[in-house]
Amino acid sequence: MFRKSLIAVLVVLCSFNSGLAQLTASDSLFLVQLKISCELNTFQSATADTIVTSTAIQLKQLDKELSKVSRSTLSEDEKVSRQNEIRKQKKEALEGRDMAIGFILDDRQRKIFLEQVKPSKPAVLHMGMNHDRANCNVCVK
Repeated sequence: MFRKSLIAVLVVLCSFNSGLAQLTASDSLFLVQLKISCELNTFQSATADTIVTSTAIQLKQLDKELSKVSRSTLSEDEKVSRQNEIRKQKKEALEGRDMAIGFILDDRQRKIFLEQVKPSKPAVLHMGMNHDRANCNVCVK
């Protein structure tokens, strides 16, 4: 409980930083969790800020492009094809962000990053119509 409230306070403090003003709440939370969990040094912290901010800008541009395509007068097949291409670019941008962050971390920090900050998603097979994430044995460890 204390850790979550600490993270919430840090997210608010980070939102006042002009360099991070372009981050969404989830990006800010991701960055704060990364800095706290992995105990980043000054260089790593500054580099992580740059990586996350540049990726956020790139994702924002792709979201604008996705919105523009969905409102365009293209045929439905062309829209779907272009939207899928943009979604693929967004996924690649996030993967690139995580890979770049992995490069600046040492082995101990990388392990923490993969286990706590960016854990792998649970198998989709356990989800259903009445899925309760709060009480799910797969989602909550």
